[in-house]
Amino acid sequence: MTNVKYIYESESDFPDVSFCDLNLFTTKDGLNFYLNKSNEYLNNLSSSITENSSVEQLGSEKLLFLNMLNYINFNFIVLNKSIQKSIVNPLEKMLITCIFNNFPCSLDDFDWFYDAFYGSCYKFNTNILKNSKPISPGMTGGLQLEILLGEQQN
Repeated sequence: MTNVKYIYESESDFPDVSFCDLNLFTTKDGLNFYLNKSNEYLNNLSSSITENSSVEQLGSEKLLFLNMLNYINFNFIVLNKSIQKSIVNPLEKMLITCIFNNFPCSLDDFDWFYDAFYGSCYKFNTNILKNSKPISPGMTGGLQLEILLGEQQN
């Protein structure tokens, strides 16, 4: 005897999709922020060095560089969100094409957030599209993104 059981599963909700730009300080404001905070860190470091400071006390060059990056990262995190967003590449410079379920997406379909490891990130499907279902699986269904990460070469 064979027992057959049919199970119907509804379609899954479309997930949140994020992409990030590790090159955090590529805008003019971002580069100025990076240079100002680097100089601030190095000035603080040089004022704490005495004639009696040893290499062991200061640490390796790699450790000094990582500490400087942590200092810059911390100073970026404590800024308010509007200032943070003015320092990073805006979505309108990065998003070339966005299509969801065969309809164009807008910039309003993305939310910006900062990740200490991945940098400046944008998340799709956080607002009006929440709980949306892709109309078909595969390359032509769901989400199609064309993004530029990094500086455009001339």
